[in-house]
Amino acid sequence: MERGGLKWLDVGCVGCGRASRALSTNVAKLPNHDAAGVDRRKVTGYLLSRTHAVGRAKAEFFEPLGFQQSHPELLEVELKRIARDENVVATEDTGFGTRYIVPGHLTGPVAAAHIVTVWIIDHGSELPRLVTVWPAS
Repeated sequence: MERGGLKWLDVGCVGCGRASRALSTNVAKLPNHDAAGVDRRKVTGYLLSRTHAVGRAKAEFFEPLGFQQSHPELLEVELKRIARDENVVATEDTGFGTRYIVPGHLTGPVAAAHIVTVWIIDHGSELPRLVTVWPAS
């Protein structure tokens, strides 16, 4: 979608009903992608948690792919691979830093799926960290 001479991308969340748009960019790779951080607590307490109010929907998405709370490192490795290998499709300046949208193909132990990952490089930092993940629409 073009608005005001700028290209905007729909990066909505399947299953959560949240629509979002991000400004398209020409950034090829996530800056400092080799140092991308994935907080273990985010993986176990949110993305793979069946008891988290919001995260349980994500856990229901990841479990059929073979990702389990008992082995969070498998998902962490895949998320870091996407950060390293896939292209940034949009960036957005926030009050906290620059947010990067990086879609990718997630390969689990049992199955695979397309996802959208969101990373941020906080003001005063050079290292990207994972913000969230959702199934690609």
